[in-house]
Amino acid sequence: MHLDPGGGLKAYTHPLTESGRSSIVPPGPYHYGVEYIAVHLRVDRDKAQRLLPEFLKSTDEAWIYVSDFVTVHGNNTDWIYRMPEMTQYKEAAIALKVIYNGKNYNYFPFMWVDKDWALIRGWLNGYPKKIAEISMTKINPLNPALGEVGRGAKLGGYCSRLGRRLFTLVVELEEETREIPLRGFGPTLTYRHFPPTYEGQQSLSEVLEVIRSNYRLGKAWKGKGEVEIGYGENDEVELIEVREILGGYYYTAGFTIEGGRVVGRY
Repeated sequence: MHLDPGGGLKAYTHPLTESGRSSIVPPGPYHYGVEYIAVHLRVDRDKAQRLLPEFLKSTDEAWIYVSDFVTVHGNNTDWIYRMPEMTQYKEAAIALKVIYNGKNYNYFPFMWVDKDWALIRGWLNGYPKKIAEISMTKINPLNPALGEVGRGAKLGGYCSRLGRRLFTLVVELEEETREIPLRGFGPTLTYRHFPPTYEGQQSLSEVLEVIRSNYRLGKAWKGKGEVEIGYGENDEVELIEVREILGGYYYTAGFTIEGGRVVGRY
């Protein structure tokens, strides 16, 4: 589906040129293949509540990950070889299981990426993305010193921003799995919020349920997990107080994001 940006424009986002070729983000849907290293944990519920808008209620479940994304939009798969840099980015995030109108959802109080276009794409759909440095273990199975990802493998990663290490995670894999706990958090909920900058402007505050399709789970392992939460001058990650580690995970997945359905306005 192509969404008309209005005003007779072909461009979807800034810069709004005649051809639209300069837009930092083209219209979706957006297709993803992702490699994740993640930890499932319990956190202090009251402190987690301080990271949420008032219409959401926290639980004590959280999910922290670093990841490597490969993505294309619409039918434009030729970007994979024409502009590889526009199809690859890293992402780190902290997700909370929350309650909205009596229903469980997955909500991200924090998310970081390493590309500007990935940040803007996220903001359009209500994800709270910031630019950060993200690093994660990469294993080539032909490396004679490492072998394949599997039982006994240790993988890790971290996210840093403004000179601060925000979090570090390590997982040690024990067995294959087909169950990823994040899926049990519920659909993803985002808050699409754009405030006015001057009188007379209209603000926008929409709660969206992300429309996801074509989900497939690839290779998946679970085991032990470790998380160290750091501190950020501009990132209140210290409010994620770890109470219990429930497990560590490595997995690959693919899916399509169609957009977000409005389920509330504030």
